[in-house]
Amino acid sequence: MEKVFNYENKIYGERENCSLMFSDLAFNRLPNEVKEIKGKILDIGCGAGEFTEIIKMNNTGSRIYGTDISAEAINICRKNFKDITFKKASVYKLPFGDNFFNFVVMRCVLEHLDTPGPALKEVFRVLKPGGVFYSITPLEKDKSLVFAPKSSDTKKYHGHVQWYSKEALFKLITKEKLAIKKYYFSGYLLRQFLEVVFYPILTFFHLPVHFSVKSYVGKKSGLLSTVLSCIRKIVNLLLNMETLVVPKKIPGLFVHIIAYKEAVVNDKLKSN
Repeated sequence: MEKVFNYENKIYGERENCSLMFSDLAFNRLPNEVKEIKGKILDIGCGAGEFTEIIKMNNTGSRIYGTDISAEAINICRKNFKDITFKKASVYKLPFGDNFFNFVVMRCVLEHLDTPGPALKEVFRVLKPGGVFYSITPLEKDKSLVFAPKSSDTKKYHGHVQWYSKEALFKLITKEKLAIKKYYFSGYLLRQFLEVVFYPILTFFHLPVHFSVKSYVGKKSGLLSTVLSCIRKIVNLLLNMETLVVPKKIPGLFVHIIAYKEAVVNDKLKSN
């Protein structure tokens, strides 16, 4: 039997002992829509809450919620973020009523789902009419990529079971009655190259599938941790420079989508 990816061993969104200026700018920079919302915001697949905290810091007037399938991740969240409501829950059965949220976030979640359609139906259900859906999703099967990671690697090390092209992802989202208003990209040449070379390095050194440089640096001390921390800071600085320099309309490894429930979008779908 094929081994199932263990989300208790690899928890995404953990804090680390690094300066925030070296965090992933493309992933942590919020669209204006989430900053302007007043009401309730849900972060689905919140992991250990790093991004959920960023949402809270940028929108103190809203009530923030986070859900994740990992019990350990939710325990970490509840310990670190007392002013945010966290619940252990499946994306297929969210513990909230209909039309409950003004804004729902899925940051790198859809690629982990065996059946993403029903999950998006849940997003539609809990969103208020006119509510906003924001997703970040890798386009690992898009023809625009210069360097594309192997699906076997992303499945082994990240638990990906869906590999999207832009067209396939857009079709999936609009099929569930979510109207896409705009989209933009991140993850250009350097990020794509790192995705391709990183997995063979893990295999060569026989590192476990749940290994993460980010988590290792945050939890360990000593020479190796110091060296890895410095390397990671330099790489992230270069990645952030790439993100700032390359126009967001240029296709990249990740697509950021902003869609509305039951919204009428009269303008031509645009990338900006």
